[in-house]
Amino acid sequence: MTTNAIRPHRVARLALLAALSLVVAAAPALAGEEAPGKKLFVDQGCARCHSVAGQGIEHSVKVASMVGADLGKAAPTADREALKSFLKQSTTIDGEKHKAKFKGSDEELQAILDWLASLPGS
Repeated sequence: MTTNAIRPHRVARLALLAALSLVVAAAPALAGEEAPGKKLFVDQGCARCHSVAGQGIEHSVKVASMVGADLGKAAPTADREALKSFLKQSTTIDGEKHKAKFKGSDEELQAILDWLASLPGS
C-alpha cells in the first residue's frame, strides 16, 4: 500500500538538499569574490595613495606627502556629490584639488563610492 505521507527521513533529505543549494548559490560570496567597486578602486590606481581599513588595501606610495586618507574611514561619511566633484577635480576641499583626476566613467566612480559606503562601519 502506498501513502502520500512524507516520511521524516525524506524531510531531512529535502532540508539537506535545500541547504546545499543555498551554499552552492552563495559560493562566490563565500569564496571572497571581489566586489566590482573594490576591483575598480585598485584598477583605477586609487590604492597607490589610499588605504582602505579592513579590506587588505594599503597605499603603495613611499612619499608621506602623497599618502591620502584611509577611505575605509573617511569616504562612507562624505557627501557623495561633493566627493564626485572633488575626484573629478571640479571642486576643492579645504582649498585643495584632488591630486589625481579620476579618469574612469561616472558608473565606475559610482561603483567605487557604493562599495566604500557598503563597508562595515559606514
